[in-house]
Amino acid sequence: MPAAEAFNFGEVSISWYGVVIALAVLSGFIIALRLAKKKNLDQDHIYNLLVILTVVGVFGGRLVYVLIEWGYYRNNLIDLIKIWQGGLSIFGVILGALISLILYSHRKKISFFSLSDIVIVAAPLMQAIGRWGNFFNQELYGLPTGLPWGIFIDTEHRLPEYAGQEFYHPLFFYESILMLVLFIFLYFFSVRRRLKPGQLTLLYLLFFSVIRFSLDFIRLDKPSWGFLSVAQWVCLGVFIVAVFVWRRYKKGDSSQTLSK
Repeated sequence: MPAAEAFNFGEVSISWYGVVIALAVLSGFIIALRLAKKKNLDQDHIYNLLVILTVVGVFGGRLVYVLIEWGYYRNNLIDLIKIWQGGLSIFGVILGALISLILYSHRKKISFFSLSDIVIVAAPLMQAIGRWGNFFNQELYGLPTGLPWGIFIDTEHRLPEYAGQEFYHPLFFYESILMLVLFIFLYFFSVRRRLKPGQLTLLYLLFFSVIRFSLDFIRLDKPSWGFLSVAQWVCLGVFIVAVFVWRRYKKGDSSQTLSK
């Protein structure tokens, strides 16, 4: 497995996790700029949102992750700031981004969906790239496997109950590929089809919910509520709401609501 540290400048070290996240943000920013230009949206909004969504996304992602893993962090408070070691919840990132977009669109007096339909297309590309940070940190792997593409996990990164197992499903890779496919799908629709405001956002929520819900069945490090993981319950709720709103589109009831 590759080393977690990418570069070392004396006392300062740069992790691969940080490098990958930076590449993910940069890639999403470039895509968002291109889409804003195509949709005749002032690109200054994308520059503003780059800073806002990056800061709030990292904060929200870390906050939710820490809350989920509070059993560990309450006894290791110094680790709260070690985000370079991993530990960002995608649900926290999405929630932070959603709140930021709502507040920003309200302050600038522009349509929320004119922004979200651009940001949401770039989101799966950022996720596809960002998941490779989990590879360098040897996290987000699935059940043990004997398949040829199973990845080796060092002993110190294995869960205690699987200490004797060496190879695992590359869960980060599965999600990375699926999110890349979702990005291509959304990007195609955003530039080739005329969609109602909010439909791209709904499509992302629908497909991401299905992807994450399905992959969690082979994920190991997951808190659970009953017979499903916490993430699966969240995905189920998001999926139901997205389907409900999409059905209103078909009835023609939400075209006015979502454009306000």
